[in-house]
Amino acid sequence: MKQTFAGILLTIGFMFLVVAGSVFFKKNPSDRDRSAALGGLIVGVPAIAMGGWLILGLSRNRKNSISQQSQALELALESTFLQQLQLNRGSITSINLALSAKISLKEAEKYLETKSIQLNGIFDINEEGHTSYHFDL
Repeated sequence: MKQTFAGILLTIGFMFLVVAGSVFFKKNPSDRDRSAALGGLIVGVPAIAMGGWLILGLSRNRKNSISQQSQALELALESTFLQQLQLNRGSITSINLALSAKISLKEAEKYLETKSIQLNGIFDINEEGHTSYHFDL
């Protein structure tokens, strides 16, 4: 709804400013032309300002929403990580985290590497090349 209203305001404002701007290209504008230009400015500038303000507000709301979603995903990943550590007595693999958190294997590996640094975890690489991480509980 706000997007539609902002679009209408911007369109109306643009139309009125075009009318006002057209007077500048006339060689000898009449008083009626000057009056139309003034009216176009009086209506056009506030309409564009209000439309722009609404668009900025929508943009900020969208950024806040994305930030909140990102924080929720991080919290869910942290919770899954901790649950898996508890279930596996401090050990976890990237495959296990990827499956339980429903994220890609690369994301799980990156997350575990970061957590290993943050929490002084250690890792082992088995004969097949799989890495398991161990954290003190």
